[in-house]
Amino acid sequence: MIEDDSFSFPWLDEAEYQKALGQFRMNVAARLRVFDCHGLGIYIQPVTEAIVELAEDFGMRVRGEDRPIDSNHNPLESPTR
Repeated sequence: MIEDDSFSFPWLDEAEYQKALGQFRMNVAARLRVFDCHGLGIYIQPVTEAIVELAEDFGMRVRGEDRPIDSNHNPLESPTR
């Protein structure tokens, strides 16, 4: 972990961060798989990415970065397989 006195939380190095982000992404997608049986499986991947973006924005915000918590990702625009 990278220590930075300007933040109250320690930062992960890039490799650890990418691993944690991947685990988060896989867990979100796994929880959304229930929508497969309702014919909505095509939306799982784009919605997962939108949730991950929001989580990253939130994480940066609580660590002091002036970043809006807002996803520009609209998963309902044009789903593709």
